[in-house]
Amino acid sequence: MPLNTFNAFESHTSQNGVNRPKYRLLRDHIHAEISSGRLAPGSALPTEAEICEKLGMSRNTVRQALGELESEGLVERFPGRGTFVTTEQQKHAHQQLNMYAFIAPQLRSGAYPSLIHGFEQTCAGFQHETIVGNSGNDIGRQADLIVRLVDQAVGGVALVPTTAPPTPAHQIRLLQKQHIPVVFCHRTVEGVAAPAVIYSGREVGLKAGRALGELGHRRIAFLYAHRYSMAEAYGQGLRDAFVDSGLDPAGVVSVEYGSKLAAPAVNAEKAIQQYLTGVLAAPDRPTAIFCGNAPDAEVAYLHATAAGLKIPEDLSLAYVGSSWREHGLAGRITCIAIDEYEIGAQAARLLNEMRSGERPLDNGEQFVFPAALLPGETLGPASGG
Repeated sequence: MPLNTFNAFESHTSQNGVNRPKYRLLRDHIHAEISSGRLAPGSALPTEAEICEKLGMSRNTVRQALGELESEGLVERFPGRGTFVTTEQQKHAHQQLNMYAFIAPQLRSGAYPSLIHGFEQTCAGFQHETIVGNSGNDIGRQADLIVRLVDQAVGGVALVPTTAPPTPAHQIRLLQKQHIPVVFCHRTVEGVAAPAVIYSGREVGLKAGRALGELGHRRIAFLYAHRYSMAEAYGQGLRDAFVDSGLDPAGVVSVEYGSKLAAPAVNAEKAIQQYLTGVLAAPDRPTAIFCGNAPDAEVAYLHATAAGLKIPEDLSLAYVGSSWREHGLAGRITCIAIDEYEIGAQAARLLNEMRSGERPLDNGEQFVFPAALLPGETLGPASGG
């Protein structure tokens, strides 16, 4: 707001402000400038000191006027930065709860406990409560959770989108149309512009493939539940690692055990066991297994040892998971790890930036986290099969 716009204020005061408090006259003038559009959303007002000098007012008078405008939601005051005309996004933020939500396909195992912990801890630092929802990787259940969050007017939603089937764009747009910030974790949703905190599935596969290739493994089984973009990226990275080392990429065999889950009484554990029973007994069996998560790796470990195989002497094993190592068996298995705690923390920070107006709701910036090999007890030289 240029200082010369206060020239009209001085003229208006001399004509109409004889019996009105100065702070009220200043408040009304700035209000009129905002309503007319001469002060655009997001534009900065002069500093308190500049207004005091221009109009000959005391600091308390100026602060009282700006305080009323702030309480009405017309301006936002930021310590050390100044006073700004409120944007539409900020106006809606005033109507929302100081609560951020996290929706994930599951909550109890794999990388998700670490991811949610990072999100909750960071939200607490913003004095925001958190609510966590389990979609079960089901788009219908995810849609129901989203509708409830819209009804509750939450301040923002971090989401690990469903994969089977993929999350439709209209579910996310429902949130954005209500000016509710959305941040994607792990993967994005096609057709939607929103910040994303992700990692490279190909990099994960490359690290696993190189580690196994260097140990002489030439036949690897890649075990995953359903075909989706990240699973395909893992497989591509494994094959690329073989190609880079001059090995035959056909040695990487992708196994989608989820196709068996539709049968009665078949859960993930049983489906994995059914696959491994035949494969591990074959003469050309894989000498290593790479799994898409820790629970699958645990099942593979237990079934292989029950079948009489020694790990890692007869079979090497690795999975992709969180750098926060789980207790028990998963903590002993070699892991290609992502800092899931920090992914959750970054998602919370991005929601806060959008809610405060520092970042647009449709900002499509991606934050890519690196992968690292965490040694365990389950990698060894390839056996003779």
